[in-house]
Parts: sequence; structure tokens; C-alpha cells
Amino acid sequence: MIKFRINGAGGNNIGTLKNKNESNIYFDGFYLKPDQKDYPSLVRSISPRDLNLYAICDGIGVPSGGDHAAYIAVSQLEKAHDKLYCETFPYWDGIMDSYVRSLNEALLDEAIEMRKDYGVSFSAVGFDGRYIRAYNIGKCSVYMLRNGKLTRLTRPYNVNEPMITGLGPADEIQATGTFENAQKEVFCAPKIEMRRGDTFLVCNSGIDSALNQKRLIALLSDSAQPEVIVNNLIQMAIDNGSRENISAIVIKTEKDPMSSFMGSKKGAWLIGILTVLILLLTAAAIWLGIWLGSDDSPATLQINNKSINNASQQISDDIPYNISQLTIDL
Repeated sequence: MIKFRINGAGGNNIGTLKNKNESNIYFDGFYLKPDQKDYPSLVRSISPRDLNLYAICDGIGVPSGGDHAAYIAVSQLEKAHDKLYCETFPYWDGIMDSYVRSLNEALLDEAIEMRKDYGVSFSAVGFDGRYIRAYNIGKCSVYMLRNGKLTRLTRPYNVNEPMITGLGPADEIQATGTFENAQKEVFCAPKIEMRRGDTFLVCNSGIDSALNQKRLIALLSDSAQPEVIVNNLIQMAIDNGSRENISAIVIKTEKDPMSSFMGSKKGAWLIGILTVLILLLTAAAIWLGIWLGSDDSPATLQINNKSINNASQQISDDIPYNISQLTIDL
């Protein structure tokens, strides 16, 4: 089975009209801490891991506190991400639905303590190396660009539907005022098989409200690295007069070079040759042990006039293996 690696980048920008950033990104375990949220930020990575999760959480607070609501959302999502590592894709939907319910409860507790109303929109996309699945509630979206065609994978925002919310009605939230009725079922998109060359966009309303489909296709079709595309998306949204905080994550799927090679005929030949070599070396080691063991003197092997004492040989298999590269520019 040929697996894929993820080449992605995410950016978060306060925009030009807001006095604080109420949006946060979840980038495969990384998210912005409270002291980082108001600065333009960019995070990028290339990862061949088996499970990746990316999301944007856009908060609202009445009279204030949307940034805090978004931070609660991404920190809760980290716990859900940990659970996903223990499950296969058919169970993702239940875990993400449980995440929304847990977030409802956390926002409710915070709203009661702080005497405020909180709300959160979120969208997320998960990868397992072969398939992807998208989720959302509220104003945040997930798009897929495949063969030049842009498809929205998540449900469009409906002003008559609540976001994930804590207590009563807010100016952008149509809620009933009770926790039970404020709970919101997450939208789960059908599972999609990954293909090489797919590009995914996770964004909030700061992108959606400022860029039409034609411009999104033009920007996402760029062959540049994802961090360049993210910066271009944010800058064009600002230039087009976006009135919101602006958050975007761009992900490109690439075939994992090692997986592709090992699945090829050359890879199969290499595996066969290595297997034969290992068997030969094992047989030689056994024969050598028998031969050396027949001598009453300490087992010593002479190679190029150098003595190697068997009893003192040590082999260390502590080899570091770095599977991802993460760079954060703040």
C-alpha cells in the first residue's frame, strides 16, 4: 500500500479591523498560546506520520473573550487527537462528536464562572496516510482542490444554526440559553481516499468572506510551498477588505518516497537481497561461534593484525530517527 506524507503550513493573522485575534489554529499538536495569538504567525511541517490532524477554531465572546473560547477549543482538541491515535477511521466520527460535547461543557463551565457568553466555530481535517475526513460546525470550512476543481467538504454556515456555545444568545449565535439545547452535532464529511497532488484548505470566515471560488482556485493551484500559499491567502484577504481575523491552513499530499520505493519492483528486489544477506551473516556468525568455541583459549579473532575480543564487543542500536520537521515563525 502506497502511503502519503503531508506537506502543510498554517497561518493566523489578526487582520486590519479587529483589536484582538479571536481565532486559533491547531496544527498537528501545535496551537497558539495566549501570548502568541495577536501576532502574525506561521507554522509549517513535512510529516510522513500515519495520523495528522489540523483545525481552525474561531471564537466569540459577549461582551469579550472569544480568544479565550478559541484557546479552550484547541486545547480540548489536543485531547481528542490523543484518542484518535488509538482508533481507526470508522471511530473518528464518534470521537469528534464527543469532542464537541466536551467542549460544550467546558465552555458552559467557563461562561458560568466568568458571567459571559462564549461561542466557537471550528473546522478540522484528519489524515491517516490513505484517507481523509473533514469536520465542521459554524463558520469555518474545509476545501479540497483536485484536478483543478474546488470542492467544499464541509457544510456551509447557516446563521440559524448555533455554533458550539456555552450559555445564552450572543450577537452571532442563535442559541436557546440552555446547555442541553446548545449542544451541536458535528458535521462529518464522507471519507475520501487521498491522491497525490490533492490540496486542502482549512479556513475561517476571514478567508471565506473575502475570497471567491475563482481566487481560491488560483491561489491553491500555485506550485509554491504551502507557507507561501498561506501568506498569499492572508494578504489577499486583507487587500480585499476582510473584516475578520484571518486563519488558513494549506495541506498538500505527496507520495511518501520511502513507501513508494518499497512498494516498487526495485524495492521488492532490495528487500529480497537484504533478507539473503541477513541469513548469510547469521549463518556465518553461528559457524564462527562454533569454531571459536572449540578453542580452550579466550576467543580472539585476528583481522589485519588487530585483535578483537568477542567478550568486549558491544553493538548499539540507539539510532535517532526524526520523522518530522517543524518550524514556527512568530
